[in-house]
Amino acid sequence: MKKVLLIVCFLIASHSLYAEDKWIVQTPPDPDDAYQKVVFIDTLTGFLQGVFSIYKTTDGGKTWDNIYQTMGSVLLNGLYMFSDGNGFITGGNKLFLKTTDFGETWVPLSFPGINISRVYALNKEQVWIMTYGNELFFTTDGGVIWDSSDTEFESSIQPSCLYFLNTNKGFLGGYGSSGLFQTDDGGKNWVKKEVPMDTSLYSIYFLDNERGWISGADGTVMRTTNSGDNWQKLSFPTGDIIYGVCFLNSLEGWAAAVHWDIDYMNRYGKIFYTSDGGNNWVLQHEEPANSGSREIVSVFFINKNKGWASGNAGILLSMDRTSSVEESIISEDFTATPTVNLANGTITFVFSASESGYISFDLFDYMGKAKISLPPQYYQSGSNELRFDLSQFSSGLYLYRFRYGSNVYYGKLILQ
Repeated sequence: MKKVLLIVCFLIASHSLYAEDKWIVQTPPDPDDAYQKVVFIDTLTGFLQGVFSIYKTTDGGKTWDNIYQTMGSVLLNGLYMFSDGNGFITGGNKLFLKTTDFGETWVPLSFPGINISRVYALNKEQVWIMTYGNELFFTTDGGVIWDSSDTEFESSIQPSCLYFLNTNKGFLGGYGSSGLFQTDDGGKNWVKKEVPMDTSLYSIYFLDNERGWISGADGTVMRTTNSGDNWQKLSFPTGDIIYGVCFLNSLEGWAAAVHWDIDYMNRYGKIFYTSDGGNNWVLQHEEPANSGSREIVSVFFINKNKGWASGNAGILLSMDRTSSVEESIISEDFTATPTVNLANGTITFVFSASESGYISFDLFDYMGKAKISLPPQYYQSGSNELRFDLSQFSSGLYLYRFRYGSNVYYGKLILQ
């Protein structure tokens, strides 16, 4: 039996079939800052990593407070926060700080290497740090004692991202043709992995211990379903740089992408959405072209209803899908209310037209292929009903359409 995760409100339209959720521009704490990372630990408490400052909200993003600011020209390059109040900040000039009270106070930690280039924190105890000298250090006690990797990475390798599945297994991606490396002993030794794309890698993301995605330059998206042992190249609609991905489950995910012209002068961000694990993507949001450097580099969802995205030039966006869950068609001429019965896998549409007339109904899969098509039928004014069995359909996004008079009403279902 498949579960209907979400019923999104109907939209009245006369053209596009693909009615999408909307990203809303939010007021940033500093419009001149560049927000490299946004993360929430619950629906109210979130953190933004700027260039020189860390910001915190406790009211779901309505207001933000500057809870940490660097001194001089030191740049921040890492932020990790956990639901128990522990977290880390890293940056230039060997900056490495820890908090145990949700960012209210920060304590400096000693670190044996030179300046930090990349960091990954699995939890409050286990942290891995890559330096600009291509040294890798790791701690299993929150920074009291550090160990180093036994592998000396070649000087030509430029590390770009770190990710650990657990205490032992982790991945390191690089710029250019550096490739992807894997460790199975907590970072002491690394081996190079064979991957389908030889290009710059920018992010590694795992939904669980088996399912993960890598993103990078040239529209690169790769997926694994066996803990990173093998990677499959996925198609992407553009050749943009994909700075990061975020997935709610094996199907629904978002990608933060940036378009760069050949002269690197015109750069602007985009957000893409997939409902089938990354096989297909649709554009949800796009910053204006020729906007300078309005790049979107981070996207994060705390749950299936609330998401955030951030980037350069003070970009801060949010998506709230909560309000659409229980909404129905409400117009002067036509109303409809969908009701899902999880017990028998059916969905019922109760609809009402102001006047008698012909009404048609269609259900499409994600690629626009018709799964159900009811030709125009004559209905009396007042309440009418359509009921369908959804158990025959595979998981994914489905779009449905009512036609009544000259109006067209769209909506969608996500089945899992």
